[in-house]
Amino acid sequence: LFPGFHTWSTTGTCGSVDFAADLYVESTGNFRFGASGYNNNLVVGWDILFDGRFDGVQYVNVGTVVDRDSSFGTSYGFYRPEYKSNYLEFLKKTLHMHVETR
Repeated sequence: LFPGFHTWSTTGTCGSVDFAADLYVESTGNFRFGASGYNNNLVVGWDILFDGRFDGVQYVNVGTVVDRDSSFGTSYGFYRPEYKSNYLEFLKKTLHMHVETR
């Protein structure tokens, strides 16, 4: 197995929040997710939620508060030894990312 990583990236707008999100899987077994963005609404703040799945299995479940007229950034990471042994399988998968504001 060669050392490396693969990235799935998405950008978009949900409500009045513009965002960018990235999920990295590393050949070491590490997963990392990060999202950032800006709420351009001068009146309303939001909770923004990210739900990412491979083959129906949830790997991303992150939420954060975005105040009115402000930026946000959030990230997390985790390690699973079974992901290290299945690294090449992840390269073939499609990430389905659902984003919503409440």
